[in-house]
Amino acid sequence: MKKLLTVVLLLISFSLLSAQDEWSPVDSANHVIRVQSLQELLENLENNCTIELMPGMYNVSELDTNAYSKYFRWSFYLEGEDYAWEKSMLILQNMENVRIRGMGGKPEDVKIYSEDADAIVLILENCRNVQIENVWLGHITPSESCFGGVLSFVECDHIQLSNTSMYGTGYYGFEVYGASTVVCKNSEIWDCTGGAFHLYGCGKAFIDGCHFHDNTTRDYFSSLIGCGSVEIRNSIWENNVIENTAVDHQAIFSLHESHLVVSDSKFSGNYLESFIKRRESDTYSFENVDEQENTILEEYDAITVD
Repeated sequence: MKKLLTVVLLLISFSLLSAQDEWSPVDSANHVIRVQSLQELLENLENNCTIELMPGMYNVSELDTNAYSKYFRWSFYLEGEDYAWEKSMLILQNMENVRIRGMGGKPEDVKIYSEDADAIVLILENCRNVQIENVWLGHITPSESCFGGVLSFVECDHIQLSNTSMYGTGYYGFEVYGASTVVCKNSEIWDCTGGAFHLYGCGKAFIDGCHFHDNTTRDYFSSLIGCGSVEIRNSIWENNVIENTAVDHQAIFSLHESHLVVSDSKFSGNYLESFIKRRESDTYSFENVDEQENTILEEYDAITVD
């Protein structure tokens, strides 16, 4: 009887060890979803969870664009004043209280990328309380004429980016269209061809401890339109340059119906037309800002007329 009990216990222990070795995407105790591919991420999307991305390469371009669910779909058409083209872009939608976290030692250990330089890498729409942290996002194929951004948030509230690297050749590192609160902390935006970020209709935006470097701009470098309050602190802007002096918008900051506060930050080696462009009604303040070897071609503070 004693030997039989020993055998049973050993079998139970072996079964438990085997179960632990198997890949399990969901930690039910802490509501954690662990994924090793974007396909697994899409299959397991839900509200009120943490999604852990294991180290590896996550190629948006390899996904089935015919698939969809309550939490994701594909956008196929993009149109502007002088352009229109079809693109397959992944949209995560209708999510609440979701944390997407890379599990590598550094952001580049978890790379989310698109092979199409003209497609936005990842779009979030109608999402609430979403955090993205410790991941690298960008376009893997170099292009001199990129029109696709890296991250885009549409009608989302309480968005936070932290320890995230946003790489070109994306047009902007991140774009926000309608949000009550946006936070970007300890992140990097680099080698983008349109600028650092574009904020449209944000109640509050807070940028802290970020590094914006080696970007070019053909348009608004850091654009604030209809933003109640944007605060930037402890950040570095260096070696960002204009690409086309014929375009009359190229300043480090462009304001329209917005208020900007920059503090404890450094600007060095930037080459632009103006430091700030705004209407007279737009307000800003710089506090404890270090400016070194920047080339400003026109006015430092350029007042524009509607």
